[in-house]
Amino acid sequence: MNIKVPASSANLGIGFDTLGLSLNLFNEFQFKPNFTDKLVNFPDTLEDNLVYMAYTAFFAAHKTPHRRVVITQMTQDIPVARGLGSSAACILAGVFAANEIGNLGSSYAECVRFAADYEGHPDNVYAAAYGGLIGVFADNEKYIHHKFELHKSLHFTLLIPSQETNTKELRDVLPEKIALDDAVHNLARIAQLPSALAKGDISKLNLLLDDRIHEPHRLPLLASEEEITQLKRHKDIAVVLSGSGSSLLVLSKTPIDDYLTDTLLATYKAVAVDIGAKLEIIK
Repeated sequence: MNIKVPASSANLGIGFDTLGLSLNLFNEFQFKPNFTDKLVNFPDTLEDNLVYMAYTAFFAAHKTPHRRVVITQMTQDIPVARGLGSSAACILAGVFAANEIGNLGSSYAECVRFAADYEGHPDNVYAAAYGGLIGVFADNEKYIHHKFELHKSLHFTLLIPSQETNTKELRDVLPEKIALDDAVHNLARIAQLPSALAKGDISKLNLLLDDRIHEPHRLPLLASEEEITQLKRHKDIAVVLSGSGSSLLVLSKTPIDDYLTDTLLATYKAVAVDIGAKLEIIK
């Protein structure tokens, strides 16, 4: 059995910890029952491997000994530590494999909910599981999610740095409290975001995707900060951090080649991506 899970870009600027967008970059894993546990084509050990850890954790949640398995990483197109949901992809694959191989009987929604609890960031998990742009929030012990419409005219481009970044540092830099004015600034914009996305109104998206909660604290930690700041000033594109960074997601109506300076391209690789991909189980 193979499981393909797409990349995801969380936050979309003003949707901090609430929005996630799936992208057509995939990690694919193969699971085969075996007499002993084994990893193939992974750089880490069983004790540190997120796919295996999620796999065994889902069995444990069902109070069932896990079935021994060989897990092979078939493809790895999602860069690690770049804000593109690589951890969510690994965890979703492990959970769904456990459910299938162990005949654990959980529904799709139950598997996704467990993965979100395990990962700690439901925005990435729900986007990868359901595809497209997903809004999600926790209500006691359950998650409520909704899929938003995106206009077909919108182009999405990732700017992915060549080097891994310190995800913990990008998360720890956030303040414990935010100013009331900054909270209102984001709330006023997110209320109009679904309409602008559905209409493909890029000039309005440029104004709406102006975050004051997390991006001002994270952008100074990124390479080529000055060039990124200049890029964000263009009125006919919208630029947001992907997750906590260090990748950036650019929304536009046309390809963005003319906006990318040599300095920026020396640090970031531009990758045009499609949206809407979702988790796939291949038996």
